[in-house]
Amino acid sequence: MTSRSNPKKRGRKTKFTEEVKRVAEVLLKQGLTQEVVCQALNISERSFTRWKKQHPEFCLAVDGWKKEADEKVEKALYHRAIGYNCKDTKFATYEGQITDKEEYIKHYPPDTKAIELWLTNRKPRDWKVKAEVNVNQVLVKRTRKLFDGSVEPDEE
Repeated sequence: MTSRSNPKKRGRKTKFTEEVKRVAEVLLKQGLTQEVVCQALNISERSFTRWKKQHPEFCLAVDGWKKEADEKVEKALYHRAIGYNCKDTKFATYEGQITDKEEYIKHYPPDTKAIELWLTNRKPRDWKVKAEVNVNQVLVKRTRKLFDGSVEPDEE
């Protein structure tokens, strides 16, 4: 039996390169999911997870890139919830040609859906969306209808 002084590694060569890390960074900072990033890199999610385990610095970087994208969305949601102002430009045209332009400040009022989303997630005890049904009232109406055929005024 011969012993190898220089054993070769088994399996395929890894696709984990600096270029792959740069592509993953760009895509994750844009808010794409890990699944989509893996599809773009033509690798399995299992490989991506293995890379994160084998390269702790990559794992930390991935978490940071995801966090950066999440913070941008949180900031945008916050501004949408409270309303904001931004620069805009109006153009005047005549026969397809721009004849004048005017810059102005456009106001976007608070958006109720953004407010609701923010509050239900940040203060769930105070802003939980809940549907309450008075079961007793429903049973009384159904029982009346069943036994004596009477109908409540609001059901007519």
